[in-house]
Amino acid sequence: MTSGNLSLSRLRGNFPSSITGSGWRSLLVITLAIAFCLTGCAGLNSGTGASNSGGSSNPTPPSGGGSGGNSGNTTTLLYIADGSGNVVVINPATNSLVKTIPLAGGLSGIAISPDGSRAYVTNSLANNVSVINTKQNSVIATVSLGPGAACCTTLAWAVAVAPDGKSVSVSNLREHSVSILDTATNQVVKAIPVDPNPWALNFSADGKKVYVASIGPFANVAGETGKPSISVIDVATQTVIKSIPPIGAPNGVAASPTQHLVYVVEQAFGLTIISTDSDEVVNRIPFGDGNMQGGIAVSAEGRFIYVTDAGVLGMGTDPGPNVPSRLFIIDAMSNAVVNTLQNDAPGFGEIALSQDGRQAYILGLGSFLTFDVQAKTFSPIAVGLPLSIPNGIAVLTVH
Repeated sequence: MTSGNLSLSRLRGNFPSSITGSGWRSLLVITLAIAFCLTGCAGLNSGTGASNSGGSSNPTPPSGGGSGGNSGNTTTLLYIADGSGNVVVINPATNSLVKTIPLAGGLSGIAISPDGSRAYVTNSLANNVSVINTKQNSVIATVSLGPGAACCTTLAWAVAVAPDGKSVSVSNLREHSVSILDTATNQVVKAIPVDPNPWALNFSADGKKVYVASIGPFANVAGETGKPSISVIDVATQTVIKSIPPIGAPNGVAASPTQHLVYVVEQAFGLTIISTDSDEVVNRIPFGDGNMQGGIAVSAEGRFIYVTDAGVLGMGTDPGPNVPSRLFIIDAMSNAVVNTLQNDAPGFGEIALSQDGRQAYILGLGSFLTFDVQAKTFSPIAVGLPLSIPNGIAVLTVH
C-alpha cells in the first residue's frame, strides 16, 4: 500500500523515526494527512465549510448488564468523527443512527464540553474546528486555525475541552503547535509551539495544565527534525513549562479524575504515569511487546485504565501474519495489567467509556464495537453507519 511518497509493507508503517507503526490513526495520517497534505491535497479545497488472560482474583470493574445505552432517565449518545467528513450520532442502546451531521472531509478528533451542550470537532484538511450544538445537532460556529488558502498547512488533529469548559486545546500536527480557543468567543487566543507532530493531548483533572504527546518527526518527511516528547503547558501563562522524554512515541493521553496523575500511552512500550504536581514520571507499565497501542480511557472513579492495541494487519508486499487487536485493562491502584483481551476485529483505535463505566466503545479499522466491562465481552454495533474512517469518539449522557 502506498500513500504519497510513503510505502507500507504492513499496517506497521515506518513513518515515525522513533517507532514502528502507530496504530490505526497512524495509518490514517499516512493515507489522509501525508497523501493529501504533503502531495498538495489532490485538489481538495480547505475553504469548505479481546481472549482473557487475567485470573479470577483480579479486581472487578463496575458491574451491569444491557448494551450500556439508556438507563433510568438518562440516554447515552455516541458522537463519532469520521474521516469522510461526517459526525455520526448513535444511540448504542437501540443500535440506531440518530443523526448524521455533514462537515468537510478529514475529521480527526472530537470532544464534548463538560455541560454536554457543545461538541468540538477537528477538521484536518480544512484547518478548522467545528462547534456543534448537541441539542439541535447542528454546527453553530467554525473556528479557523490556519491559512485558508492552502490545504493541510496546519492539520488540526486532537482536541480536548477544559474541565471548566472555558477553553479548548487543539493539536496542530503539521504546524507542531497547540491552539487555545476561547469558548465564549470561539476564537483562537494563542498558538503554542511544541515538539513535532503533536498526536494527542488532554487537560489535567484540575484544568491547570495540558499534556501534549508529540510522536516526533516523520522519517519519510525531508527536513523534519526534533524528538518525541510529552510537553506540559501551563494554562494560566499559556507556555510550555516542561518537556518530559518518553521511552516510545507518546500517542494517547488521559487524566485520572481522582488522583493528581496523567496517563500517557507510549507506542511500542506501554503506559507512562506522570504526577501533575511535579510533572515527573512516577511509574511506567510495560505491556510486554512492541505492538500498536494508542487509545486510552479512564473509568469515572479512577480505578481502571483501558488501553487499545491495533495489532497488525498483514497487507502490502510483505504482509506477514495478522496479530489480533487487544484491550488492556490496568488497575490504577496496583499499577498492573490485570486483563488482556483479544478480538479479531482489526485496528482497535479510539476508546470511550459510558458514564456509569459499564460499557466501553471502541473504534476499529472497519469495525465499531461495545465492550461489556463486567462480562468482558465484545459486541459489534451495526446500524448501517455512514462511516469510512471512524477516527474520534465522544460520549454524551443526556438526562
